[in-house]
Parts: sequence; C-alpha cells; structure tokens
Amino acid sequence: MNRQFGIALAMVAIAWTASANAQSDLIDATDPGGMRDIIRQLGYRALLETDEYGDPRIATSVGGTTVYIYFYDCTDNADCRTIMYAGRYDPADNLTAEAMNDWNRDELFGRAYIDEDGYAWIELPVNTDGGISRANFESTFARWEDIVAQFESEMGL
Repeated sequence: MNRQFGIALAMVAIAWTASANAQSDLIDATDPGGMRDIIRQLGYRALLETDEYGDPRIATSVGGTTVYIYFYDCTDNADCRTIMYAGRYDPADNLTAEAMNDWNRDELFGRAYIDEDGYAWIELPVNTDGGISRANFESTFARWEDIVAQFESEMGL
C-alpha cells in the first residue's frame, strides 16, 4: 500500500511540475515588453509606445505597412488582459463600407470597417487572460501578417 501511495505521490509531483513549467512559458498582455521582445526575435522592428489613453502600444511593420498592437482591459495603464492587432489606411475610393462588409462576411479573421473620419481599419482582437503560449503568440503574429497582406491585396492597396 505504501508503494502505491509513493507512486501516486510521484505522479502528482511530476504533473504539478509540468503544469508549473507550462504556465511559466505563457505570455499575456500584462507583459508588453515581453511581446515586443518576441516580435523582435522574429526579425521585426518593434517599438513599445504609449497610446493616447496612456495604455501600452507596440508599433511594428508587416509587409511594409506600419501596424500596431493595442493593449485593452488595462488597470491604470498596466495589467492589461487583451491585445488588438490593428492597421489603419488612408481614405480611398475603393475602401467603401460595402467593401468592408464583403470582407467581414467572407473572412473569418480580421474585422474591417471605416471610422468616422473615413479611415479604413483592419483589426484582430486576442484575449490573453490566463496566458497564451509563445508558439500561439508567434502563430497569431504570422496570421496577422497574412491577414494584412490579403486585406491589402483584396482592397487594391
């Protein structure tokens, strides 16, 4: 009986250690500098800035287009829970509400709209509450790059 208890205890310890290690590998929106560093390690420039509300923002570039990662659900401009990839485009005749609606109907990722000043936006929100793996963050960044390229191609930008 003691041997079975010892084996069970060892299995619990191994599972707990694996779980703790997995959690330590997670990243979330409370660490904008860590996200910036991963983007840099992927070979992109990435500048950690502050947006007009005092929250963190990362400026980077994909395919020659400057895009941002905004941080949301923050407490006192820190401890954020959500990020939003965002790209803004100057008003143009081909960037219409109809074109944005067509995009949103046909595409699963990346929502598009025209703001009150006529700028077109493409965005991708990501909930990081509880953490996401580095692999997931890198995969989402790569997907974002694909979304921007496809949006620009389909909109004739």
